[in-house]
Order: sequence, then structure tokens, then C-alpha cells
Amino acid sequence: MSDEQPMQLPTNIDANWKIGIIAAQWHRDILQPMIDIAVKTLTDAGIDAANISLYDAPGSFEIPLIGAALIEQKDALIGFGIVLQGETMHAQNIMQSASQAMMELQVVHKKPFAFEILHVLTLNQARERAAGPHNKGFEAARAVLISLMELNKIGV
Repeated sequence: MSDEQPMQLPTNIDANWKIGIIAAQWHRDILQPMIDIAVKTLTDAGIDAANISLYDAPGSFEIPLIGAALIEQKDALIGFGIVLQGETMHAQNIMQSASQAMMELQVVHKKPFAFEILHVLTLNQARERAAGPHNKGFEAARAVLISLMELNKIGV
């Protein structure tokens, strides 16, 4: 038995919220279930499908760049990528840079930017997180919806 709380979706959604999903091209076959469940979660919650847009980034490192170009046009962003740990510090540098840039964008602009760049040792670890009951696409969509609701309550 788990102590985890069920992951409820907010019930008071603005169908006009504009959500941008930015996905790295590397390992797109593994990321696609995350993208699909994020879109399904957003539309099931009441976001108009026409207000959800998908953008490509060459890799995870470029997700914040594309996000910076979109942030004024969108109410929230979601970034999906996979960084496979290798023998050098390159993966850690990518992860730290991307996470810091995404956090800075969301704090400065007061707009949610869900961080779902998976840092994994194997592609099987990424597959486990991209599909099944703990699909990170659901978690990302839920995070932006709840954040948008709270920001709306605050008057931002």
C-alpha cells in the first residue's frame, strides 16, 4: 500500500489557456507516450485542443531556448526530454543548465514551465517513466494546470 495521494486534476479549468509542449527530438519514440498523455490530460481537463501546441527542440539543452521564444505567447509550457548519463560530466551540465534556465523563465515570467527532462542511466529507465501508471506526461500536465489555477487565484 502506498502513502501517495491520488493525483487529482483541478476542476475549474479555463479552456482558453494556451499550453506549449516542447519536446526534444532525441529519443522521440520514448517521449511520444509522455506527449500523448500530457495532451490527453489537458484536453480531458477542459483545455481546448486548439490551444495546445507542440514544438520541436533539437535536444534537451535547447528546450529552454524554445521556451524563451514562446513564453510571452503561452500561459504555460511543458518541456520533455531525455538525457542519457554517459562516462563524462556532460549529462550533468545539460541537466543543470536546462533546469536552471527553465526555472528562471517560469519565475521571471510567472508562468509554469513543467520540467520533465529525464536524466537516466539507461533507455529502459526512460521507458518506465514515459509509459504506464507513473507516466511523467500526466504529472507535467497536472503540474501546469494546478500552477495555473493557483496563479489565477493569486491574481497573476
